[in-house]
Amino acid sequence: MAYRSYFKTYASSKQADVEADLVTWMQAQGWTLEDTISATAHVLSSTGEAGTMPKGWLHIFVSGPSVAFKAYTWYDVASHTGYGESFYSSKQNAIDCSAAGSIYYYGSKDLCFFRYGTQRLFGWGHWPSFGVLKPRATLSGGISAGSNVVVALDNTDRFYVNDYYMIADFATGCRERVQVNAVNAGVSVTLTTLVGNYTAGSIIGYCPSTLGIQCKTEWERCVNPDASGTAVLPNGCPDKTASIGLPGAHLDYHNNLYGLKPIYLYGADPSAFGVYLGVCDAHFLCPPDTTADNLYGVMDDANQYIIGTASAGGSTNLDVAGTPFTEDALIGKILVLTGGTGAGQSRYITDNTTSRIVVGQAWATNPNATTTFAVVDRLYRNLGTDNSIYICAEEKIGEP
Repeated sequence: MAYRSYFKTYASSKQADVEADLVTWMQAQGWTLEDTISATAHVLSSTGEAGTMPKGWLHIFVSGPSVAFKAYTWYDVASHTGYGESFYSSKQNAIDCSAAGSIYYYGSKDLCFFRYGTQRLFGWGHWPSFGVLKPRATLSGGISAGSNVVVALDNTDRFYVNDYYMIADFATGCRERVQVNAVNAGVSVTLTTLVGNYTAGSIIGYCPSTLGIQCKTEWERCVNPDASGTAVLPNGCPDKTASIGLPGAHLDYHNNLYGLKPIYLYGADPSAFGVYLGVCDAHFLCPPDTTADNLYGVMDDANQYIIGTASAGGSTNLDVAGTPFTEDALIGKILVLTGGTGAGQSRYITDNTTSRIVVGQAWATNPNATTTFAVVDRLYRNLGTDNSIYICAEEKIGEP
């Protein structure tokens, strides 16, 4: 699957509908529905777009007037129980749906984000690839419980004698805290004691799990418990949270372009706070003002928006009066519905005549004669404010 975005408006106290729609939209993106606990509680999983991330589970459920979220490193479908849970707070890891509001939801099997009404931006998914903290290595073969266990790895970068790490088998759920007593550079490490058995492909490091939930401006990663199930962190490890720094960006008014920077990730544990772990492969920016506009568009050629009002629309098209377009000139650009019926949706343009634009994905709500639109080369979404910082994201539209 790939990137999908959705826009929908809800009446007050429709938290069950919001939960059901999120589950449906995630499956359309490629997430796997693992467990239907009830009509208002589901568990989905993902290994990322490339299928190379450790499997992670996300629990979405209705809690009072809210839709709440938990992330797990392992989930037992038979008992409906998750293990290695990320930090959870009913105030921080839930969205209040008691008031009417609109959802703008977007993402893929890697990362998902949405905002309900004027509430803060919320998200979940796999830690971006550039933000994965070393040491982190994959087992080349299976190992069994014992003492002085030699573990063949795909790398031994930053593994040190006498330090503690986490080992996790995402195929079985087995995980524990271990100590390294020897390092054979580039080949293997030796563990003082190993309680469980682990298959090839298991991961050892400070943070084996990559799945987490965004909480305000922090990303709550799943805890990796020790063998007793207690949420214990290795010595010197960053906490399960890691903050997302939001660097500013400036609008070039002459060219109508934004200067984008990648977000920075840094540990929230006191021993690592302020130490950058890396930059991720997602881009965010801060608009220069507090405009209420939802859409920021950019045209690379001539740096001008193409804007207008539709005369009619269908499931994959938008029509205009007259003949204002050059045939086929808009292919590959983005059509954004900026107002009226269907507002908030965006699609790639796959064809156009002098008076009709055709898109590659069907609209969730078809445009009509009340719809205003813009055609842009790149699209930015104003996602509102977190901690008094206005946040904007460059949208990656689903495939044509």
